[in-house]
Amino acid sequence: ERWCPSVLENCTPLLPAAEKTAMQSATLDMQWIADRTSSVWTAGIQDESSSKNNAGGSSSSVCVTSGSSDPWAMFLFGLIERGRVLSKCSSAVTHSWPIVYTRLHMLYSVIDPTPVSDNRASLLRSSAPPRRPVTERDMYLVVWRNYACLAMRVVPPAPSPVVRCASPDLSLSSSPDSLTTERNEKGTSVSPPGLYKLLIPLLRCEVHDVRDSVVYALAKVNCEALKDLMEELVGYIREAVDRKQENMRRRRRRDALRLQLVRTFELIAQYGTFGNSTCVLDRDSQSLHPTIVEYIDGARLCLEMEPDKDALADIKLHFCNFIRHMLKSFPLEMHHRLLKRDLRRSLFSLFASWAGPHSKGLGNLESLSAPGGQDIQFVALQSMTAILCCGPCFDPHSLSEDGALYPWIDHLLASDDPKVYSLACDTVILLLECNPDIGSLLDWVVDRCYTAKAQVADGCFNALTTIFSVREYPCDHYTAVINVTLMNTGCPRTEIQEQALQLLQILDKRFFGAVGPLPADGEPGDKNRSTLDVLLSSTYCRSQMHLSRQLAELHPELTMPMFSEITHRFQTARPEVRQLLLGYLLPWLYNMELVDPNVPPANPLNYFQYCGDSTRSATGMRREGWGSVEATEMVLNNLFYITAKFADQHAKEIEEVWATLSHCWPNNLKVIIRYLLIISGMAPNELLQYAKRVVVYLARAKTDRLLDEMMTELHTVETLNWLIERTETPPFYRLTSMRKASSHSDPGQPETSRESTTERGTIHTKRHSGEDPAKGTCKSDTLITYGFTPPRGPDKIRTASGPPGLLEEVMTPIADNECFQVVPTVPEENTRFDVPQPHPLPMPEYGGYFAPLTEYLPDSSQPSTGFHRCNVAVML
Repeated sequence: ERWCPSVLENCTPLLPAAEKTAMQSATLDMQWIADRTSSVWTAGIQDESSSKNNAGGSSSSVCVTSGSSDPWAMFLFGLIERGRVLSKCSSAVTHSWPIVYTRLHMLYSVIDPTPVSDNRASLLRSSAPPRRPVTERDMYLVVWRNYACLAMRVVPPAPSPVVRCASPDLSLSSSPDSLTTERNEKGTSVSPPGLYKLLIPLLRCEVHDVRDSVVYALAKVNCEALKDLMEELVGYIREAVDRKQENMRRRRRRDALRLQLVRTFELIAQYGTFGNSTCVLDRDSQSLHPTIVEYIDGARLCLEMEPDKDALADIKLHFCNFIRHMLKSFPLEMHHRLLKRDLRRSLFSLFASWAGPHSKGLGNLESLSAPGGQDIQFVALQSMTAILCCGPCFDPHSLSEDGALYPWIDHLLASDDPKVYSLACDTVILLLECNPDIGSLLDWVVDRCYTAKAQVADGCFNALTTIFSVREYPCDHYTAVINVTLMNTGCPRTEIQEQALQLLQILDKRFFGAVGPLPADGEPGDKNRSTLDVLLSSTYCRSQMHLSRQLAELHPELTMPMFSEITHRFQTARPEVRQLLLGYLLPWLYNMELVDPNVPPANPLNYFQYCGDSTRSATGMRREGWGSVEATEMVLNNLFYITAKFADQHAKEIEEVWATLSHCWPNNLKVIIRYLLIISGMAPNELLQYAKRVVVYLARAKTDRLLDEMMTELHTVETLNWLIERTETPPFYRLTSMRKASSHSDPGQPETSRESTTERGTIHTKRHSGEDPAKGTCKSDTLITYGFTPPRGPDKIRTASGPPGLLEEVMTPIADNECFQVVPTVPEENTRFDVPQPHPLPMPEYGGYFAPLTEYLPDSSQPSTGFHRCNVAVML
């Protein structure tokens, strides 16, 4: 009784207006159904007014194809489903079986399956019944169809002593020829084999109403009896997939059998019976039973051999639906065992040849003029995606970097058809779920969030949100996922922004755990809540800049990985995304204290006078810088490259980036200017114009300090003391100490003293350079003494932003006594530093991303022209 209202709700579209009104004012139960007297409930025949909502209904014909237009049949079989009557009312099911079996046999002679004389040769004609007056036989045929469906729904498994089941080899089952002789036998015993012997031979019946009724009835088989049905169908399956040459009439009969078999299997799969039956899977391998695999592979070969045969159009359509619904009926975790990779690859290629324009992008698998119209094309596409996502990809190489499947998926995501787009989004999700070990797939999905147009990018980000929300998805480059999520928190489309905010919380809990959030306005926060819980829950519409700033303060160790990721994605991102990237990059720049051993340390007072409030976080606590030589190389290299390539499109945002970087820490401006001097001297023709642009940005941000620094450079007529060499590895230059004999040196002077004099250069002004080579060497040597080693290892003879001492340590080791004489000029290890020292800044995994500045540099074989520092300063 409690199932009646929900089941009747599904029947509403088939009912006339009077019955719909009666349903609204009545208590819906079994008694109400039994009291209905309208012919729509009792005969299964509808008039034209009641079939407007049914596309297949006709005004004067009986509808027996599937029972979908018969309200009583729909209600009855809506109750007799797995999880309802079949499992909850086993006693009623047991008692109904012999009754319905007997009545089915009694009505068999009344329906008269003998074909009429017209059109006997047309076995593949449409199953739609012709217009003719309704007869008493038609009325009984509807009842017989319902009896047949009910019998298949309640039929018990065949008892084990039956000889037919003695052998596990299904090939020993009864042949269809032996079954046809027993078709008309009444039989005194009620047995499942008797039901199959009655119904299965009618698949060959030339009366379409009877044949269609049998197809629909066989499809209603319950999952416990599916094994018996498949055993009875083995002979028919092998006949259908046989490819031997025959005359026209036999070939047409075989095609008719193929059509009825695939329709039967399609409906069985649609009801989910395959996935619920224990006999469908092989006991050892958990793959599909050999009989089912034999049918699938045989049908595939037949369809491949006759691709242009018009008579097979219906078979193609039903075969696609059968494969898709069958795979869908199994849990996702079982898919990888169902079909072998070779069979999946062959099926995918077959369906691609039918998909028409939907297979665009697959290279030689494309078929832009597939026959069968749009219906078969979309159904073939659905089957393609089902096969592709049935476990790990059958061709992992096609999902590697620049794999063959990516253009096809891209094409589907860009479709204007909502059905195709929705299917494409689901396909990306399932591909990620089924291929967690293919990192290039995740990289592609993340990359398309930046590079593709909005529709494609939204589909990819939706896939990321789904897959990371349901489980801890394997992720080697977690900063890439964090960054793409942070980027989408600034998306103008509300749905994507909401997904990004939710995913950001999930990623925070997964990668950072329960970290005490930043207290607001000096109040203590809840220590048990995770990092972003407070940030996202206190005010729902948190801005992207606010979230980025909080992440930068909570996790400064992510500064360089995030910087590397942002600048890497910037190169290929679409313009509106590039603007977002530059915007939320700014908070991370406040962590970056640029480090150059050759730049004199700043006055400790500058940390308070110059930085002011910029060194204080939102919590009111004084923050400390993070820096390293290698990080400085990456930051300046990437930002300068972005300036050279994109300053015309994003002038305002790029100027703000340079202004922020120069404003954060006292020495940042000096390090930036020194970098500009180096690259301008290395390639003035190519890079000077971009260096000038950076200087203009700095002048607007810190006018007075820039003038002071530039005046210092103008007073300095020495060279840079280093020979600039072009390299092919980052940072694309190497500084080598110039050890030339000075014309002012005393021949008897010790070598160490002479080197100090010559490297100082000739000074023609009272102002001396702040870069004393001796002190610079001492500082670098001290770093080595304290255990500092170049991040890239000693195998690469270069210096980070040109520290001279490191290069000399590798090329010409200094004697212990020489180094010992100079060390006291530098504070010893236990000395308290007045200048706050930056923390070592962790670099990204695998080295991070260095922008290809070589695009703007001359060939490395060309020598670099030396300039005096004042010359470069004048040019800037």
